[in-house]
Amino acid sequence: MNQKELEMLDWLCPQDVNPEENQKSAVCLRQAGTGVWFLDGDDFQEWQLSNNSALWIHGIRD
Repeated sequence: MNQKELEMLDWLCPQDVNPEENQKSAVCLRQAGTGVWFLDGDDFQEWQLSNNSALWIHGIRD
């Protein structure tokens, strides 16, 4: 790989990011009832009952 490709790869998959630790931290910070508003919402319910549909979820990355 050339230098530009290595830089892109490092940007996409930084070596100092540990997904397992991030997941553990997120689980510890979760509050009871988190996301219930979303799961009970009309958009999610409609998607859940649909066949061959996609659900795009986006938000602000912290």
